[in-house]
Amino acid sequence: MRKNLPVTETEHLMRDDQLIVSRTDLKGRITYANADFVEISGFGLDELIGTPHNLIRHPDMPPAAFEDLWKTIQAGRPWTGIVKNRCKNGDFYWVEANVSPLREQGRVTGYISVRRKPSRDQIDAAETLYARLRAGKPARPLIGRLAARIQDTRIVRALPAGLILISLLFTAAILVSILNLRQSNQQLRHFTEHDQALEQAYGEMYAKGLQMVSAMRFILLDPDDLPVRKTFRMAQEGFDRQLERIRRLTDRADTAGLETALSRLDEIGAGRQRHGELQKRILELIEAGDLLGAKRLYNAEEAGIWRPYKSLMMAAVKQVKEDAARQREAYLADASRAEREVVLVALLALLVAAVLGIWLVRKISGPLRQTLGHLASISDGDYSRHIGVHSNDEMGQMLLGVKSVQARLDYDIQETRRIAQENQTIRYALDHVTIPVSLSDEQDRVTYLNHAGEGLWRALSDDVLRHHPELDPDALMRTCMTRYLGDDRQRQALSGQLEGTLVLDTRMSGRHLHLTASPVRDDRGHQIGKVMQWQDRTAEVTAEREIAGLVEGAAVGDFAARLDLAGKEGFFRQLSEGLNRLLDIMSAGLSDVAGVLDAIARGDLTRG
Repeated sequence: MRKNLPVTETEHLMRDDQLIVSRTDLKGRITYANADFVEISGFGLDELIGTPHNLIRHPDMPPAAFEDLWKTIQAGRPWTGIVKNRCKNGDFYWVEANVSPLREQGRVTGYISVRRKPSRDQIDAAETLYARLRAGKPARPLIGRLAARIQDTRIVRALPAGLILISLLFTAAILVSILNLRQSNQQLRHFTEHDQALEQAYGEMYAKGLQMVSAMRFILLDPDDLPVRKTFRMAQEGFDRQLERIRRLTDRADTAGLETALSRLDEIGAGRQRHGELQKRILELIEAGDLLGAKRLYNAEEAGIWRPYKSLMMAAVKQVKEDAARQREAYLADASRAEREVVLVALLALLVAAVLGIWLVRKISGPLRQTLGHLASISDGDYSRHIGVHSNDEMGQMLLGVKSVQARLDYDIQETRRIAQENQTIRYALDHVTIPVSLSDEQDRVTYLNHAGEGLWRALSDDVLRHHPELDPDALMRTCMTRYLGDDRQRQALSGQLEGTLVLDTRMSGRHLHLTASPVRDDRGHQIGKVMQWQDRTAEVTAEREIAGLVEGAAVGDFAARLDLAGKEGFFRQLSEGLNRLLDIMSAGLSDVAGVLDAIARGDLTRG
C-alpha cells in the first residue's frame, strides 16, 4: 500500500460550507477535482488530474478500510466512511466521504466522491476503530458482530423465518398439550385399572373375610340355616376371587414395594389357606353331628388364624389407600405441571411473536421514516443532511441508494455550477463581441441573442415589420428568425440538418444579410441547434453599387456625380468622403486643362 510521508500533527478543519468533490476513472485516477479539494489538499490542479487518488492517503489509515471501500463500490454500491487524508505539506484533515459509482448509459464509467465536514464524535469513533484495525483486531467485538449479523438479516429471510419459528412454537405447544393429555389419560387409565381396582379388591377381600367369619359364627349357632351356609360359600369364593385378582394386579405393578406386596399377599394367602382348612374341619364336625366339638375347635383356633392375616389385610387396605392417595396427588401434580408446560410454551410463542413483530416493525418503519425525511430534504434542495446506514438488509440498501442519489445530486450540482460558471463566462464574452450572434434550438427557435444581435434586429425591425407585421421586436426569444428570409431554398437549407458551416448572402425585407450558420451537436453527434452570425451588408452593398456607378461615370468623363453621405457610417462614410474629394480635385484639374486648351485653340498662348 502506498505510504505518503512525511506527516505532521497539524490538523486542518474543513469549513462548514466546504464541499470537496472529485471524480476518478475505474482505476482510481483523478479526472476532476473542485476548488475546495485543491484548497484543502495543498496540491495544484495539475498535480491532481491524472494522479491516483491515493496521493492524499494518510499513513494512519488502515488498509482494511480501503479494501472495504473498493469491495463495496466495485459491487456497484455506495460507500460511506470517515477518512483521514494527508495534505501536500504533511498536515492532515478529516472528511466524511461518500463514494458512489458513476453510471452513464447503464454502465459504471468511474467513481464520484463527495466529502463533507465530519463531527468530532464521528472522528473520535473512527480513530478508535482504525486503532483496532491497525492492531490486527476485528472492527467490532464479538457481541457487536453478532448484533450486526442479526441487524443485517434480510427481511426476505427474517419474515418467513420468524413466521416459521412462531408456527413451530405454537405447534410445539399443541404437541406438548397432546402428549400431556395422552399421558394424563394413560395415568388415569392406570389409576382406574390398577390403583383404584387394587384398592377396591382389597376392600372387597377384607369385606368377604369379615362376611365369611360372621357367617361361620351363625352356622355354629344354627347349623340348619341354609341361607347362611350359602352366604358362607359365596364369601369364601369372593375372598378367593379377590385374592387372585389382587395377585394379578400386583404382578403387573412396577413399583418399588412390589416384593413387599407379594410377600404380604403370600402371607395372606397362607393364612387364608389355614383358615379354610380350619373352616373345613369345623364344617365336617358339624356334618358329623359334633356341634360341641366344632365350637371347641372354633374357639380354640379361629382367632389365632384369622386375626394375623386380618391384620395383614387391614394393613394392606390402609397401604393401598395411602398409595392410591399419593398416586392421585402425583397424577394431579403431573396434570398441573403439564398445564404449566403448555402455558409456558404458548407464552414463549407469544413472546417470540411479539419480539419478532416489534423487531421487524422497527427494522422496516425506522429506515422508512428516515428515508422519507432524507427525500424531503433532497426535494427541498438540502444535500448536506447526514444519512446514517446501520444495516446491510433491504432497508439499509434503500438508504444506501438514497445516499448514492444524494451524492450524485451533490456532484451534479457542483458540476452544473462549474458548467454554469463557464457558460456565464462564455455568455459574457458573447454578449460583448461586436458580431451579432444567435443560438437556436432544433426547431430553429432563438434561445440566445447577444447585444450586437439585439442591436441588429432593432435596426432591421422597421424594414422587417413592413413585410411581417406579426413580428414583435421586443420578444425575439423563441422566435424562428430564418422564416423571414426571402429565399425559400435558403430558408429550407437553414432549417434542415447542417453537415458543416453554411455561409449565405441573402435578402430579408429589402435588407442584404451575410449569414454564417454552424450546427451545435450533443455527445452522440445529434444536431440540437445552430449558432449563427448575422451581418447586415445593406449599407455595404449600397455603397458598392454607388461606387461602381461613380466609377463608370468617371470612365466616360462624367465627374459631376457624387456619393450621398446620408446613412453612411464608419469605413463607408470615410471612403465616400475620400472619393468625393478625389472627384472634386479631378474635376477642378480637368476644368483647368480644358480652359488652357480652349485658350490655345483661340490662339491665346499666354494662359498657363
